[in-house]
Amino acid sequence: MASIRSGTEPSRQAQDAGGPAGMLRRALLAVVELGAHASVLVLAGHAFLARAVADPDVLALYRTGGAAVHREIAALVTAASGSGGGADTEAHILLGLARGPADGVLVGVLDLAGAAAVLDHQLARIGITAR
Repeated sequence: MASIRSGTEPSRQAQDAGGPAGMLRRALLAVVELGAHASVLVLAGHAFLARAVADPDVLALYRTGGAAVHREIAALVTAASGSGGGADTEAHILLGLARGPADGVLVGVLDLAGAAAVLDHQLARIGITAR
């Protein structure tokens, strides 16, 4: 029986393209691209966050999912930079940086190229270059 993950994972060749830095950039761009290609998911995410504030059960789900995403991004930062120093902090910064442009893309104040440039700028600032 195939898992949900197996149906959504890119091929191994696609994963290896660009190494950890490329995977990190693609993961962050996937968050940004939700604003252009999956606006309902962005809006549902905002609604889920609002509900989490008031409902402890939903908050527990939000924290669990958020922690899992954060760990994956931090691991990619570590692998791409060759250093684990500051990876947790950088993961928070990068995820926040991806979420903001996703909203900008959603409402049309930023296009995908502009959002990609913002992400590339921040990745370069921490010594990670990927294309």
